[in-house]
Amino acid sequence: MSGEKLYVLRLLEQGKVTFEEALALLEALQGSDDTGEKEESLEEVSVVQVEDEWDAQDEDEDEDEEIEGVDVADAVQDALDEVGEELRSLGDEIGEEIREALQEAGQEVQAAMQEVGEELRTAVGAGTGLAGLFSGLFGGSFGPQYNWQEEREIAVGDDVKSLDLAIETKNGRVRLLPAAADSEQISVTIEYRLQAANEDEARAMAKQGLEETQVMRDGVLSLAFIANEAIKGTVSFTVYLPPELAAKLELTSKNGAISLQDVKGKGKLETKNGSIKVRGRCYEELEAETKNGSITIAASIGNLTASSKNGSVRASLEPLSENSEISLSTNNGSVRAALACDDEIGYSLDVETHRGGLKMELPGLVSQMQEKRRWRGTTQNWDTAKRKAQLTVQTRNGSISIRQQAADELN
Repeated sequence: MSGEKLYVLRLLEQGKVTFEEALALLEALQGSDDTGEKEESLEEVSVVQVEDEWDAQDEDEDEDEEIEGVDVADAVQDALDEVGEELRSLGDEIGEEIREALQEAGQEVQAAMQEVGEELRTAVGAGTGLAGLFSGLFGGSFGPQYNWQEEREIAVGDDVKSLDLAIETKNGRVRLLPAAADSEQISVTIEYRLQAANEDEARAMAKQGLEETQVMRDGVLSLAFIANEAIKGTVSFTVYLPPELAAKLELTSKNGAISLQDVKGKGKLETKNGSIKVRGRCYEELEAETKNGSITIAASIGNLTASSKNGSVRASLEPLSENSEISLSTNNGSVRAALACDDEIGYSLDVETHRGGLKMELPGLVSQMQEKRRWRGTTQNWDTAKRKAQLTVQTRNGSISIRQQAADELN
């Protein structure tokens, strides 16, 4: 039995690798076994047998000395790293599915809690001491929930050249969608789910808690919708914008998702607990940030910063400007990037993961630095490309994959 296999069995004996990892390591080392001896089954090798063969080695040798020109520790570590990277990549995918399932489950639990709250309030009465106790248990104002929608229509005449749009909500989603091609107005749907003693109180809360401003100056229409601390419940926004109206965006939600689809704009998207999704059209410059949630962007882009603390980052991008800067990062999660490739687009890449696999599958890459978890270089056409994009990709705990964009990924 080779020294490398003995080393693996010792790791198994010491509990440093699992049974499945040991099998994978032995398979990985099989190709480097030059003795031609038949590999012994892991199940048939007892701890006593391992100890006997291990003790037969020269006791004065360092455990990491080179055996037949191969550094045992390094060889095993490399094999272990490969197995670990595959497991981490699988874990990233499973983890993302779990996160999405938990988000859906959380919404169902919240709805169920609200229904229970209404039943309990009816049973115990709003003025009893138990109502205060239940308020602490369920959060916010303990009481029935009142749901309704309100519509806003803002005319967009020829004098409106661009839009500044600010939306801020504590609990609720924010969505921006394209209006009909011939639309000359901005449509806003506001969805309320408020907790109050009665409907009159809920509507008074909405009137006090939602701040709206509309200002027209020098061809720029400024709209703002701010749900303040007076709101007890959720306020969500869906905005339909004329397709050709350029918009500067500042969208914020503390607990809720943010999404854009086929909107011509630039700006900042920020949520603490929720996902961010952007798709289609031309975005001059975007900054997307979430603390707990995934980021998915499939768009033509100028400059982009997408960062999550706990969540994956997925990007399918076509750089628009002559000099684009793109940054994709997360602390805990994987990063997947698909990039448009042709003779006119060149890339400079700096890619690094601290714990995870690294796959660089972009065509025509020229490496300037290549390590197990760090890659830096350019595409072959970098010097002659008309459009250049500097791409920085980082994650601490997760895998990274960079590949060529498929033809229909932005459609």
